[in-house]
Amino acid sequence: MNKNHAVMSLVLVSIILAGWVANIPAQAIYSGPAFGQIAGGVQVSTTLFEGMPQNQPEASAQIYNLYWDVLEPQLLDDSFNRTPAAAPLGSNLYYDPAVSLMPLQTLHAPGVVLDFEGSRDPGNYIPPDPHMAAGPNHVIVVDNSRFIIFDKKGNQLLTVYAQSWFNTLIPSSNPFDCQIIYDHFAGRWVQQWMTVNESNQTSYWMLSVSDDSDPFGIWWNYALPNHLNGSINVFNWGDYPKLGYDHQAIYVSGRQFSFAGTGFAYSKLRILPKTQLYSLSGGPVNYTDIWNFRDPNNPGAGAVDGPPIACLHLDSTDTAYLVVDSPYNTSTFITLWKITNPLSSTPTVTAVNIPTAQAGRPPNANQLGGGTPRIDSGRRAYRTAVYKNGNIWTSTAISGGTAFAYAFARYVRLNAVNNTLLEDAALGANGYYYLYPAVMVDEDDNLVMVFTRSADNEYAAAAFTGRRASDPAGLAPSVVVKEGEANYIKTFGGERNRWGDYMGIALDPVNQNTIWGFIEYAESPANTWGIWTAAFSHHYAVSGIIRTDVTGDPLEFANLEVVETGYRFTTDSTGTFSFGSNQANITVQVSAFAYQDTSVNVSLTLYSSDTLEILMRPEILSTISGQVKDLNGNGIESRLLFYARGNPYPGVYATVLTDTNGFYDLQTIIGTYDLEIYPESPFPYATRDSVVLQSSPLTYDILLSPADILLVDADRGQNYEQYYTEALTSLNKTYHLWDTQLNGSPGADVRNSFTDRLMIWFTGDSSHTPLTPTDQVEILDHLQSGGKLFLTGQDIAQYHAGTALLDTLGVGFTQNTATTIVKGVTGDVISGGLILIISSTGGANNQTSSDVIQISNPSVSTPIFYYGNGTTLPAGLRYVNLAFLSKAVFFGYGFEAINDAAKRSQLLSRILDYLAEPVTSIETRQLSGIIPEQFELLQNYPNPFNPETRIQFAVPVVAEVEITIFNALGEKVRELSRERYSPGYYEVIWNGKDNLGLPVSSGVYFYQMFIADKFSQVRKLLLLK
Repeated sequence: MNKNHAVMSLVLVSIILAGWVANIPAQAIYSGPAFGQIAGGVQVSTTLFEGMPQNQPEASAQIYNLYWDVLEPQLLDDSFNRTPAAAPLGSNLYYDPAVSLMPLQTLHAPGVVLDFEGSRDPGNYIPPDPHMAAGPNHVIVVDNSRFIIFDKKGNQLLTVYAQSWFNTLIPSSNPFDCQIIYDHFAGRWVQQWMTVNESNQTSYWMLSVSDDSDPFGIWWNYALPNHLNGSINVFNWGDYPKLGYDHQAIYVSGRQFSFAGTGFAYSKLRILPKTQLYSLSGGPVNYTDIWNFRDPNNPGAGAVDGPPIACLHLDSTDTAYLVVDSPYNTSTFITLWKITNPLSSTPTVTAVNIPTAQAGRPPNANQLGGGTPRIDSGRRAYRTAVYKNGNIWTSTAISGGTAFAYAFARYVRLNAVNNTLLEDAALGANGYYYLYPAVMVDEDDNLVMVFTRSADNEYAAAAFTGRRASDPAGLAPSVVVKEGEANYIKTFGGERNRWGDYMGIALDPVNQNTIWGFIEYAESPANTWGIWTAAFSHHYAVSGIIRTDVTGDPLEFANLEVVETGYRFTTDSTGTFSFGSNQANITVQVSAFAYQDTSVNVSLTLYSSDTLEILMRPEILSTISGQVKDLNGNGIESRLLFYARGNPYPGVYATVLTDTNGFYDLQTIIGTYDLEIYPESPFPYATRDSVVLQSSPLTYDILLSPADILLVDADRGQNYEQYYTEALTSLNKTYHLWDTQLNGSPGADVRNSFTDRLMIWFTGDSSHTPLTPTDQVEILDHLQSGGKLFLTGQDIAQYHAGTALLDTLGVGFTQNTATTIVKGVTGDVISGGLILIISSTGGANNQTSSDVIQISNPSVSTPIFYYGNGTTLPAGLRYVNLAFLSKAVFFGYGFEAINDAAKRSQLLSRILDYLAEPVTSIETRQLSGIIPEQFELLQNYPNPFNPETRIQFAVPVVAEVEITIFNALGEKVRELSRERYSPGYYEVIWNGKDNLGLPVSSGVYFYQMFIADKFSQVRKLLLLK
């Protein structure tokens, strides 16, 4: 229960309870009956939820049944037990040959007919309470917040959250403790959920009933007050409800706790006539309550916890059967309750204790990786029971193994007519824990039991066992249907590591040799539960191997599908498979990469394991050929990588080198390919997807245009190029990737083949000298010949300060820094407004010695980034050289380390925009962070000038500033700046060229500073040549 109990007055409760006690005869084994009625239900339809996104209602982390830790009734002392055991402690234990050294026995586990993911942990509630039911054409699974409808091949059709589903019945009900059945007698689905409202001290069993066997369409929702016994308010709230049925009634049982905070009161059963509950008018519905169940051999010992659970009656019977475990520390019996004439005004209720082997409570479970607290194993309680042909099967977990330190999965079989024990077996092993078992039998009384299995060396897994009706005593070796994936500890601040509180199991009403299970396991990542769905059958079993018919070798990654059931399986390196079938005649389809599909029709033998050997023929070969060329038809020498769709082995399937004219030819298997093209410079890396090669040869030409950028990978194989290629791709920029480790430094012929001569050069981390002597020569030549460069990497300044290259860039070295925050300069065209983190995930996380640089030549270089919060540790600069007509951006750290992909793209976009502008564009740099008092345009210097002059101006507030040059006729010659500036003093340089980049003649010119609606000033300058 998910609430805090307030302290309440006990007076009214005491009076009412005293009244009930007064009506109980001495040594009564139950109380009641009492009768009540609800006026009716509320209609709801799945059509309101179909095709709509089903989002979980927002809620904080919740622990359902939170107060078991303090309110759970303790088992009674063994001294009160008057029923001797049928056998001593441990006599019913069978050690699992699957995980122990015990010899295999002639017992048979069912086969897996189909399995798939049922539901996943949304992260905000524990435990999940998995339960399920199977109908003619659908399977419905429920967990503690939703129900999910699947077809019988595992296709998810609809998810509905219970709070939304019941909102028109009880708004904001926060339902929990879910159960579901399919009533095969009447062809109806029935869901049951709990809700508790502490503020008004009410508690309801909420039932939802379909109008037919199809779960899609109309349902009726009912609120059944379980704070009432009959029509009398006893101020109790309900917990841990259980749902059963027979041909005439629905049975809901549950535990009852006092709103007064005094803990467990008793268990209660409510009986509902199906004729009223299933009425298409939605009510009214009468009900009968029976409560305060006790040990029939010693009723004075106290109320029996449990609760008693009504059977899923697969056969019609005039008697309704319920079972409950012994209430004592050591269980020595199971109590069988019988109710005849359950819908009459005088139902007959009897009980008998049937002796069993002694059993203790299951210990909490260890798991791979350990941890505290251990996985909660729940109470020793029977949670599911099924009646068929005079017999009852039910299950629970008990203690077993050395010192009874482990949890074993136990089932018992009773003869309900003569009240005798027929079978009592518990499966487990030392070091293992078998939790929350649920049991069901098929049409031939073959048994399936599902449970969670964990161990000291095993994560919590979804597992199963079983036995055929003809098997000797015991249970078959356990089988894992879904491996545990991670350690699980999730308490939400509680005291228990919640699991269960039960598992789901159901007989298929159409194919009654099929049993469905809904089983919890530990999913990845850690502390995440998952629930796996599986269908089982004892009738038919298939095993075999898939081989290639060429060599006879086993075939790995062959995909097998059974058409009739939807079962799918992929082979491992052994090529083997095994599965169950609920049908005698099946079609097995097999596909495998590089092999031709095949199909096998198989007739299976009942209760026998048939063996198949399936041979696969290699796929048909065909030819793809063509030319890589430019838009003028000129061939481009390239390397082509072919990735085959469906290839289970990651990586390239085939590599082809074109000839010098770009022609290629490849013979390969038919199929669909994705291509990567690595052409010679200056053409870009390119891809082509979904190229389909059929049996007829394919001619496929590839047309390329020159790349925008030369991307030089100098990281010596460290694979940091992904951070650059991803950013360039996001900006729709094409690039040619040049790997210096493979190709050496790109020479002038390579660099000059790029139209805009844009080059990005990165060196990676500090595991090597960043630049070779040849690298430095080529980069310097690129700058001195008018190239554009973005150079980035840690240790470049440290290793190469004082070289011709860094002297040209105006870069010196001060020190290394571990600071991981990099801030841009306010107002800068590249870095303005940017704050970067160069550590942690999201980037390469490779910065161990970032360089604090020194601006050694302020006339060509301007700082644009600083480490930390100040302006004393320069991290990056931009460079312009009017003599060389070159531009560059240099970072003392690796661009790849920026931990935000969006910021990497934003920054690279600004860098490329800056580099792409002609060098005749005027550079602006901030002179000081001091805030001036007014707008001001200062006189240029030098004046007169040749070839360039500097113009300074002051900006007191954020403003859009235009600096423009005019000739003596008032004609615009050059727009020096049109940018948004933050407060400060700035300087622009005019190189005596016009907007076309052409030198202007000697003479008098005027320059203007203009801010719309705020400021305008003009000054004169003189160019002398």
